[in-house]
Amino acid sequence: MQIIDNVPGPPMCSSSADCILGAYCGPGPAGCRIVEACGLCVGGGCTTCVNNAQCNAGEVCVDQTCQSCTASSQCGPNAQCTATHLAVQCTCTTTSDCALGETCSSGVCAPDTTSGCAEGQSCSNGQACINNICGRCTKFEDCNGAYPAGPSQLTGFACVNGVCTTCTANSQCGGGQACVGGTCGTCSTSSQCGPSGQCNNGYCACSTDSQCATGQRCGAGVCVLM
Repeated sequence: MQIIDNVPGPPMCSSSADCILGAYCGPGPAGCRIVEACGLCVGGGCTTCVNNAQCNAGEVCVDQTCQSCTASSQCGPNAQCTATHLAVQCTCTTTSDCALGETCSSGVCAPDTTSGCAEGQSCSNGQACINNICGRCTKFEDCNGAYPAGPSQLTGFACVNGVCTTCTANSQCGGGQACVGGTCGTCSTSSQCGPSGQCNNGYCACSTDSQCATGQRCGAGVCVLM
């Protein structure tokens, strides 16, 4: 929705009756205004997609239009743009090859009709729930809801190469957390926080970068990702 100022009408208005049809009298000195809202697009040039998951199997969304791929970079992280028996399509070996909201079906990236989810809800195959669609993660928070939203949304998983999985280092966890037994969470001893770390009330606290583990720095009093 867009508001347009300075439409035909008096410089100052006292009511919407002073304005042209379809306009209203705005607050303050703005005068008459028109509100433009989105409507159904007909004819050429209409947007058909904003991501690959809104297209048919094997197709990609380019310039807001579903079409055959011309490069593998359009298909997803590891999917390939390949000429198959049917057409030039985005081919895959696993769902993580495809774009967000897609699944690898019969070797081709296709919309995942079962990918709907609620924020903080678990998805299958190590995927994260992002904008109510199960797909690849890009950061720790993707795998753990709106961290630190609350214990019910924290899985303890880290985002590693686009997959929510067990952690191997503190730098893969949220701020102040420690990777213990493959799970991100609170610390119980200072040795879990780094060479000269300090575990304070369950968080890896610090005053200098040297107190944090490899790949971390000291930020706002706790160890965070570099």
